[in-house]
Amino acid sequence: TGLRYLDQDSSDGGGVEMPNSCEVSDFFGQSLAAGGWNGDFAADLAIGVASETLGTTNNAGAVQVVYGFPGVGLRVAGNQFWRESNVATGGVEEAEDHFGLALAAGDVTGDGIDDLVIGTPYEDVAGFTDAGAITLLWGQPGTGLDTPGSELYDQTSLGDGESPGQFENFGFALAIGDFVDQNAIGAPDLAIGIPQEAVQDPATGEDL
Repeated sequence: TGLRYLDQDSSDGGGVEMPNSCEVSDFFGQSLAAGGWNGDFAADLAIGVASETLGTTNNAGAVQVVYGFPGVGLRVAGNQFWRESNVATGGVEEAEDHFGLALAAGDVTGDGIDDLVIGTPYEDVAGFTDAGAITLLWGQPGTGLDTPGSELYDQTSLGDGESPGQFENFGFALAIGDFVDQNAIGAPDLAIGIPQEAVQDPATGEDL
């Protein structure tokens, strides 16, 4: 008991189904994140479908969110299907973006409700191919993840002096935790993987 099998054709009966369907090489479940996005004290589940083809846009990527219900568990009812064009951040779906390749959940806004961070490591940014970006979706009490407050970040928008670069894959991996002070009251921190970032040797100036 308590086990639940989910795919893109899952249904709770009564006509409530996932808003998409199983297709070859979608990679439903390639990434996962659990969080409390609607404040009902039951954990919810975000499922990355990083190779989802949307219309004729191959491997654009998507994220499906299935909500948990107290005393019941995960139910298809009320599920959400997120893609770059409906998160209200100005992101544009492009082939091979792989939106949802990485996911992380935590209260990064400090309002007491978990939020969802979505990695799009193959997003083209400022003319740089596969520079990468991340999307922040805010959790909302009673309603769950919603577009108000959603934000799109790349290396320029973080204000740390870094800038996007070719094939850097910003957002390839994500982690949320309180890295500064475990006893502090406030929002946790976000770590962002950039596996192809060029790092210079301080002694020689050469890219490593």
